[in-house]
Amino acid sequence: MKPTAWLRLIMVLIFFAIGQTANSGTSSSESALKAAYLLKFAAYVEWPPSAFPDAETPLTIGVVGDDILMAELARLGANRQITKRKVLVKLMQPGERTAGVHVLFMASRDSDRLGAMLAAVNMQPILTVTQSTAGLDSGSVISFVPVDDRVRFEVSISNAERNGLKISALLLDVALRVRGRGP
Repeated sequence: MKPTAWLRLIMVLIFFAIGQTANSGTSSSESALKAAYLLKFAAYVEWPPSAFPDAETPLTIGVVGDDILMAELARLGANRQITKRKVLVKLMQPGERTAGVHVLFMASRDSDRLGAMLAAVNMQPILTVTQSTAGLDSGSVISFVPVDDRVRFEVSISNAERNGLKISALLLDVALRVRGRGP
């Protein structure tokens, strides 16, 4: 088996294990699972050089509308590095400036409110993540979707490209669905 095939198999197993954790009856909550996913997502995204002013700039993850996920993310991200950058987590309010944010999780399931929040960060180098079935249609790059009592995710390549991001094929391989380029 080629090295890339082994790496893809390992990635599938890691994401499958993460998805199983929330439903195995362990103490992990859905928020902890989504926090773990957010940290993994960041490791498989390439931002344009302009997204990081210098080599010391931390990878900043903003959370809007979910205090519990924010606390889990802060716990899991403490003393962690992703792509050789420290992780900084911050709770944000709807409409707050997103300057310096690299990953933005928006908990709103209200499509009008979600659409407005996504429009505000449109074409900025931000990995937007939602938990709405209409998330990708509203402009999100990644959206969590429930499948058989598991948390899975979908990815929009065109929304990522619009924001100047490149998503690794390894992440795309484990997504439930990937929307390609096009209208």
